[in-house]
Amino acid sequence: MKDNTAIHELARPGAKSGKITFVCFRDGRTRTFQTSVNDMTGDRLSWFDGQPPSINDSLSWIKSVFKDVRKKATKVIDCIGDF
Repeated sequence: MKDNTAIHELARPGAKSGKITFVCFRDGRTRTFQTSVNDMTGDRLSWFDGQPPSINDSLSWIKSVFKDVRKKATKVIDCIGDF
């Protein structure tokens, strides 16, 4: 994804980033999962909703989150990025 600022304003240009907004099958609430590389530190940050991010998760784990969300969500509202 070339313009990663759609994910976060500090996302590193050209690095794999993604954002998926979905309706959770468990509670029916709208949730968001996001991941990007921080341009200032070089660390990959991944987070759900407004929670604190986890740092440097593997790309395989991140891909599995996107796959599981697409498979299990009641509805995918929006998905942008490389995953």
